[in-house]
Amino acid sequence: MMRIVFFSYRGSIGARCLQWLLQRPDAEVVAVVTWPDYVHPDLRIAVKEVLYDTYIPLYQPRNVNDAAFASALRRLEPDLFVSMYFGKVFQPELLAIPRYGCVNVHNSLLPRYRGQAPDLWAVANGDSEAGQTMHYLDEGVDSGDIIASLAIPIAPDDTGYSLGVKLEDLGVRLFKEAFPAVLSGTATRTPQDHSLATRCRAPRPEDARIDWQLPARSIANFVRAFTRPYMGAYSLLGGRKVRIWRVAVVTEPVSPLADGIPGQLVATLPHGPAVRCQDGLVELLDFSVDGMDEQSGRLWLGSSTSPQLG
Repeated sequence: MMRIVFFSYRGSIGARCLQWLLQRPDAEVVAVVTWPDYVHPDLRIAVKEVLYDTYIPLYQPRNVNDAAFASALRRLEPDLFVSMYFGKVFQPELLAIPRYGCVNVHNSLLPRYRGQAPDLWAVANGDSEAGQTMHYLDEGVDSGDIIASLAIPIAPDDTGYSLGVKLEDLGVRLFKEAFPAVLSGTATRTPQDHSLATRCRAPRPEDARIDWQLPARSIANFVRAFTRPYMGAYSLLGGRKVRIWRVAVVTEPVSPLADGIPGQLVATLPHGPAVRCQDGLVELLDFSVDGMDEQSGRLWLGSSTSPQLG
């Protein structure tokens, strides 16, 4: 029986996979590791709820790579670490503890999108598919040998959030399909082609600012990536932040001819104002202005004397 330390933090994928793992006769979960509660006090840590009736030790270290914590894990004599949506890089001392290495589930088709929030960036970049990859951890970021992967198409109406939900379901499926081979010692290891690697990070507020020099379709993809419940793509106008939640690419001719420059509000269409971008127009179907209610924000935007979003 393989002794496993299970690492997970965000989402429900860790809790769902842990529940499945606890039913297997060939695996013994000897500890669960997650983040301290104080980091995000309002965040529900689903993996903790699995432990209420299991009496499995729970660790919430301030620093997962702390030497004292590594010593505590070493005393458990683990065969394997399993990590999913944990969001921390394991240093060499930690990686060296389990006899058979560390396995991670990452929500992208590696080697693309190594790092954080790959589902959001896949939508923002207009990708046609996304996926989950099970791989071994090494000293890099999501750069270890691949065990297995699964892909799904990105729907035209997917948002960063909706794709993330779909990928959690896919990740549970991948774990159930591929992890038994890890337990039996028959899992394959395929080195990644590092020349194809791309990297991403958890979005910062400034990352959600719209570049109106981009084509209309790229802007539409960017907006749906950041839309609710995320922070919202935004532009600035008159010192205020205009959050844009949904747009449509304008495909019909607009009369009078709406020339303008990128970012300029050039017309009012049936469902909202039209903004010039690199190769055409997008119609703002849903937007809000920070500090204003919906009606006031629409009136303010429509009456602006210098309607240039930037």
